[in-house]
Amino acid sequence: MRKITFTCLLFALGLASAVSGQSLGLVLRLESDVRQKLPGVPVPLRVAAVNNTTTEKWLPFTVFIHVARGEEETFLGGTSSMGWGRIATDEELDQLAFDGRLPIAAGATVIADLEVGPGSNTPTFLLYPFLWPSGRYTIRMLAAVDEARLADAVREATLQSVLEAMPEVTVSTPLTIDVLEPQGTDAEAWQYLMEASGGEGWLSRFAPVFAKELRRRFPASQYTFSFGLAHLDDESLPDLESLAARARDLAPRPVMLDWLDMTIAGKHSSECNKYLLRVPRNVAAAAEECEAARALFAQIAGATTSSAIRVAAAEDLERTLTAAEVRNWALHLDAVDAGTYQKIRPLLRCVKETGRSLEATFSYTNANVFTVYIGAGRRNLFTPGPKNRGQPVVFLPGTHEGVVTVAVEGKKNDPQRTIAWTLDGITVSAPLDGAPRCKGN
Repeated sequence: MRKITFTCLLFALGLASAVSGQSLGLVLRLESDVRQKLPGVPVPLRVAAVNNTTTEKWLPFTVFIHVARGEEETFLGGTSSMGWGRIATDEELDQLAFDGRLPIAAGATVIADLEVGPGSNTPTFLLYPFLWPSGRYTIRMLAAVDEARLADAVREATLQSVLEAMPEVTVSTPLTIDVLEPQGTDAEAWQYLMEASGGEGWLSRFAPVFAKELRRRFPASQYTFSFGLAHLDDESLPDLESLAARARDLAPRPVMLDWLDMTIAGKHSSECNKYLLRVPRNVAAAAEECEAARALFAQIAGATTSSAIRVAAAEDLERTLTAAEVRNWALHLDAVDAGTYQKIRPLLRCVKETGRSLEATFSYTNANVFTVYIGAGRRNLFTPGPKNRGQPVVFLPGTHEGVVTVAVEGKKNDPQRTIAWTLDGITVSAPLDGAPRCKGN
């Protein structure tokens, strides 16, 4: 077999196991909604990992992509961190005990978007954009328990040689994608891209001027929506919506349209904040912009085929204010500006002895006429940790009893056996002695 003559890209991300010859124990399935593409256009790629065993397994951090065109073949390396890694908690970072691997339960299936390529910030399979000629490509994913050994095996090797050296390697089902020759406007746009880049390099390195020129010269090209949508921060909301309207008329649907819609929704959210924070405040305009952002985030989350975009849209939807919340925040900000804001007061209601632990029940009072939001963290935490013990983060006007009960272990009469709730800069502690007893104690 001949090797495709561009450099093999290898990532050394994740935890390499020293276990040699052990099977990963997972079935890997490669999926994509795109079966035909132009050269250089990214392909959204999903990986499904299926645990058909009766024991829990670990998802691999590092995976490798084998790509073949006829007798030519090569490997690309990457990480499935878009869906197969997790973020450390504050406690794990403090204790230096973080293991970012994700387990997959017996009989479970996990689907993740795969990120491959340096500088890539979208869940797409880049396929070395400038270097892939037209033709039919067969793509497979490889993973193994011993990730370091697999990384060595794929260097300047064929798929057959890797399988002979590591018979325990897990290979996904193959995915076939046809790379087509650009025609018409797409051919003109591709020629422009090649000339602008000197015929090599990553499109993500384009200066904003090239991306903007691509949009100006070739508004109907697939390349405009695949690469020309970078550096959109300086574009106005009407211009972004005009781009999206043109993209929706293209067939097939451009793979970057979901990201464009995410940018538009983010612009609406930003406009909402501007109307809310400026003086004088325009509460009606802010509410309208936030509702527009929420509607678009919800639409994206329900329609996208990318799990990463779906998660991002759902998270942004959760963070974006409703119209009622906008009006509430306006009251909050007005009170802060006028110096009439009253801090939320945590209240200790009672304590209860339960064997080797102390349970404390807390309430709160919000003397303002509006709801106050204080997320778990520096302004809303328990000591000792964990900081988040199920305390409320939404504080309605008035006094609200028994909103959270927490426990701390320790010997009876131990002066260290206390629990404190710090809320909005006010701290209330629960020692055993002198505190009222909960009913039934």
